[in-house]
Parts: sequence; C-alpha cells; structure tokens
Amino acid sequence: MAGPLVVMVKMTKFRIEALTEEHSPQIAKVFADDGGYALRVLGRASTSADVHDLSHLVPPSADPAQKHTMGLWDGFRLLGVADLIEDWPELGYRLTGEQTCWNSPTGTPHEALVMENKSC
Repeated sequence: MAGPLVVMVKMTKFRIEALTEEHSPQIAKVFADDGGYALRVLGRASTSADVHDLSHLVPPSADPAQKHTMGLWDGFRLLGVADLIEDWPELGYRLTGEQTCWNSPTGTPHEALVMENKSC
C-alpha cells in the first residue's frame, strides 16, 4: 500500500479536509439536514450510530488504515462527507466506475465505487 493519503484542497470558497471523531457534531448536523436522504435510503432518519459508523467502520477484510473520511467545508460549516477506502483489493474490479454494496453491522447500506485501479 502507498503512503498515507493526505488531502487538503482549497478552492475559492470551499476546502476539503480529513474528518476526525472531533468533527462528530458537525457530521451529525449534516446527517440531520440531509433533505430526507437517510429516510429514502435507510427507511429511517440518521442516528448517532450512523455518525460513529462513518468514523469507524470499514468494509469486510479492509484495514482501518485504508479508510479516509473527508469533509467539504464552507468556512466553518461542513457541507458534506465522503468515505474513501484506499487499495481495497477484495473488490477484484478491473474497471474504474465499477461498484459493489455492503452493509455495516448496524444495517446501514454502503456503496463502494472504484475511482482508479492502478493494477490494470
């Protein structure tokens, strides 16, 4: 596996930074203000367990060191989150854009999307 993923992107108005457990209140607010997304996808509103899952759960057979949780910020306001799993070899995919789904122990569905496959 390559070295640690370090990302900080500054745009005119927005920035992307790694999220930590210290950001849980801001993540909870994004989850609470999701425009009905959780209700449509999960059949229920987001909970504190969902916030915990975002910070701690990894797909089956992935190492926690492969996980990177990123946030899109507008000043001090968190606008959205992305959960990235680096070099997750068990997917076995050959093409960028292929995807698979898995469920966390709390039953939350997750979707993995191959962004780049360097082994092809």
